[in-house]
Amino acid sequence: MAVKYRWSKDLGWHDKRVEIIRALLEEGRTYQEIGSLLGVSRQRVFQIASGVGLRQPQRNGPKKWSLYEAVRLTQIGHCALDISRRMGVGCGTISTTLRRHGISPLKRMPRWDVERARELREAGLSWVSIASEFGVHYNAVREYFKRHGLDMRRGLS
Repeated sequence: MAVKYRWSKDLGWHDKRVEIIRALLEEGRTYQEIGSLLGVSRQRVFQIASGVGLRQPQRNGPKKWSLYEAVRLTQIGHCALDISRRMGVGCGTISTTLRRHGISPLKRMPRWDVERARELREAGLSWVSIASEFGVHYNAVREYFKRHGLDMRRGLS
């Protein structure tokens, strides 16, 4: 665990603070982490560092990912969440970019046995009971039945 730094307002206290900030930046710490250690805000650490010409080292930068690969994965049935996990970027990034290129990203559909769901509904189970069987929300089951034209009435055997 890191040590909290304290200093008094004696002569040269600013130089001590700058040296501490310089050392922590060289370790790869962020302004936020340094501020927490020193008991000051992230903005104050930035101001002190900028005043003496120090900069926070750049992180790896934005992730590179392929729109072509995202489109291909969408076409073979992957949802935006699956694609984002594969490519290491946010789900919103994938969804927004696909929409901007005129491609509607798939919604995450649970993988479940539709025949089993139909059997349970015919046996008289409620939407909630069927949903708990598959680990999804009951509205997901209802909407799936409705969207695919399945009989939504209970116990028709």
